[in-house]
Amino acid sequence: IPKSLYLVRESLDVPSIDQVEYHVCPCQQHIYKHVAKEEWILHRDEKCPKCEKSRFRVVTKPDGSLMVSPRKVCHLLVRYRIYLNEVLFREMQVFYAFKLESQIKRLFRIPEFARKRGTQRDSADPNSFFKSRHWKWIKQVTNGEAAKHSNSVYSIGFDWCQAAKSKDHSMGVVSLRCEDLPPDLAHKDIMTLPLLYLPGPKEPKCLNIFFNVIADEFMEAAEKGISVTYTNSSGQLVQVQHKPFWAFIHCDSPARSKLGCFNGANALFCCPFCRHPSSQAPGQTTYKP
Repeated sequence: IPKSLYLVRESLDVPSIDQVEYHVCPCQQHIYKHVAKEEWILHRDEKCPKCEKSRFRVVTKPDGSLMVSPRKVCHLLVRYRIYLNEVLFREMQVFYAFKLESQIKRLFRIPEFARKRGTQRDSADPNSFFKSRHWKWIKQVTNGEAAKHSNSVYSIGFDWCQAAKSKDHSMGVVSLRCEDLPPDLAHKDIMTLPLLYLPGPKEPKCLNIFFNVIADEFMEAAEKGISVTYTNSSGQLVQVQHKPFWAFIHCDSPARSKLGCFNGANALFCCPFCRHPSSQAPGQTTYKP
């Protein structure tokens, strides 16, 4: 985790954190559209269409002017274990989203990505993604669009981490990775870019509303394409209409359980494919497969 706000902005390639901040209603059924901070006062009466809860808190200053701020949890107070009343914990949640189009264009600005993209498709490795049944299925459902050299397939990574070095504070990270690269290059840190940050401190009950944002962006980009310009291996400047296709999600077992909305590894029925119960050791309250 970067040690300063400046390093955060530099690592995320954004001029301001406010530009990527989005608000989720406490009912977790509605994501508000992004509004610039200077325009909050124009949207001060905005409410959730699902539960009618107000998005902003409006306070009148002594001079008669209005101060408008989002109704969101103060993570700093939660981090230092100042126990707040129940009303505050019902306030709006915040997450940070980075546009799929901007992140893909950011990948194309990496010279090594532009040179090596698409070179793995003819690999003789039987364990290659392009030798799998899933790749054949993707080509079939996209009518061959995914196999064109100008297009590529991407995967989404998802995991929880304890960024605050506390088990009481979980942060979710959703990342983007191109599978149209050699394995040794695809797994480099520079080739994995963030799409969503869920700052917590508690995990949301359902992740569908967050992943729907990513799915909608992929559907739009796969239909219209993203205009990208890059330098190819011959040193020529090339401009193409790039169409990204979402292939799969890679994550560990707890994150998979959260995504699938089923019990975790310590539950009595932990397997998502069968009803075979787990076993419980004497004196323990959790179950093991």
